[in-house]
Amino acid sequence: MYITDLVTQLKNIMPVVGLGFVLGVFYLLIRIFRYILFDNSVFVFITDVVFIVFCTISSFLLFVAVNNGHIRFYLILAEILGFLSFSLFFSDMLFSAAKGFVAILLRILNPLLKPFKFIFRKMHDVNKKILKNVENYKNKLKNLLKHGYKVLYNTKD
Repeated sequence: MYITDLVTQLKNIMPVVGLGFVLGVFYLLIRIFRYILFDNSVFVFITDVVFIVFCTISSFLLFVAVNNGHIRFYLILAEILGFLSFSLFFSDMLFSAAKGFVAILLRILNPLLKPFKFIFRKMHDVNKKILKNVENYKNKLKNLLKHGYKVLYNTKD
């Protein structure tokens, strides 16, 4: 049975706590990304799945590098401790700062983007009209193919 001594365990814990901290920073960036774009349930699910896959792969690679691929319970707890330390002490403060920065940035960019908004709104209106005309034309073609009566060409009078 392979048992590590206390010094080796402490030496292995430090990079794993650091990885947990870095994963907390990565999750904060995902939260900011969701705040900037949109926050619907499908997008949250997709970003959470990407985050879980990233955490799993990075944890496995670090366990291979640090502990020769041996996954120990204390290492998993150390990673959770690193993640929670960032989340509890820094995450909310940095997220509030990022929300303020995004609000200021939008206030600055809004006058610059106004002409583009006008152009895109006009393009959207034109596309709506085109789609409506295409739908009307499609309905007319459907009606032309339908006969209200049966025509018999081979009748003898």
